[in-house]
Amino acid sequence: MIREIMLLQIYILYAEDMRQAFIQKYVKRKGVATNKHGVEVVRFSPNGQFLAVGGHDLVVDLYDVPSGLKYIGSCKGHSSYIIQMDFSVDSAFIQKISADYELLFWSIPTCKQITSASAMKDVAWETYTCVLGWPVQGIWEKGMDGTDINAADRSPDQTFLVSGDDFNNVRLHVYPASKAGLPCKKFRAHSSHVTETEVTCTNSYVLSTGGIDGCLMQWRVKHE
Repeated sequence: MIREIMLLQIYILYAEDMRQAFIQKYVKRKGVATNKHGVEVVRFSPNGQFLAVGGHDLVVDLYDVPSGLKYIGSCKGHSSYIIQMDFSVDSAFIQKISADYELLFWSIPTCKQITSASAMKDVAWETYTCVLGWPVQGIWEKGMDGTDINAADRSPDQTFLVSGDDFNNVRLHVYPASKAGLPCKKFRAHSSHVTETEVTCTNSYVLSTGGIDGCLMQWRVKHE
């Protein structure tokens, strides 16, 4: 398991008991202006080879796991900090979204940007947490301003997707939600905007976090 970074360091923990395995300290990166950055999102590749770390320095850093997190390179191109990220099933690509809602793609491990979004539409993604893309177009309702949905997560069995919006809703969608205007179910418990949603590995529960209310909610999934 990996936990978030406290200023310039990545803390690697053992999943079974949360003991600290080791710490990866800051690595100076060529072409990255800032030496100080906070981390927003981290992902292991499906094959266990890579660790991707995205943060407030506008890049995603790629590390080699078997070698003890040796730095490989940085995926550069965003104009704002990274908020969401997914690996492809074959660990060959990364898609990521920045805070200004820009969806970009990179080839791994070369860290080369892929500029054609249409070339990526048939790529199978191990997770889907990005709020933009071909299979999640239908989560956006008519009249939304493009920033009203803050988070999304596809279930591991790929049958449904949950999202969180600025109107205090946790939303349940059929996956893929690839067409505009698809109906969804909305649930309220938070007293402010929903900042994060996640489906558990058993497909049985959903976790959501609120913004101003600072609450973590747990929801049970009922299949009809």
